[in-house]
Amino acid sequence: MAKNPQRVNIAAIILIAVGVLALVANIVRSQLVGALFLPAFGLAFIGWGLTQKRQGPLVPGGVLTGLGVGTFLSTQTYASANDTFKTGLVLLCMGLGFLVIIPLTAMIRHEQQRWELVPGLLLSALGLVFVLQNAKALSVLYQIGSYWPVLLIALGVFYLFRNAQKSAS
Repeated sequence: MAKNPQRVNIAAIILIAVGVLALVANIVRSQLVGALFLPAFGLAFIGWGLTQKRQGPLVPGGVLTGLGVGTFLSTQTYASANDTFKTGLVLLCMGLGFLVIIPLTAMIRHEQQRWELVPGLLLSALGLVFVLQNAKALSVLYQIGSYWPVLLIALGVFYLFRNAQKSAS
């Protein structure tokens, strides 16, 4: 079975881009170049997935881009912020990275993808809690937050009923 030359070219371009970025980081010795490594790597995966109309590369692309943007913001833009805020920023961006997989996948496939919602929303919500930890409005959320197991119970009941309805029809 012959390999798709276009696919090999995309992989080669990604390798070259990662190599150039790593070489520049070694030569320049700048934290900025190193901080751009993960987002660049993630965007390369996204580019690969979109140009080849393949869902597989979009997943690491979204996650790496989100993690990379969060890391970049916490080490460069908000370097002087407290660790709780920076942790929340990374978690929030990583959650958004999972969520961005949904519209990216919709661009190449007509099937609905939903699994990304779970890690995306959980990480984003947790990140927001850390980012907004000093805000007074969160005291109400902390009170409400003690009842989060009710959400799990409701979600489980919803899935049981949905599966029962599918089985009946």
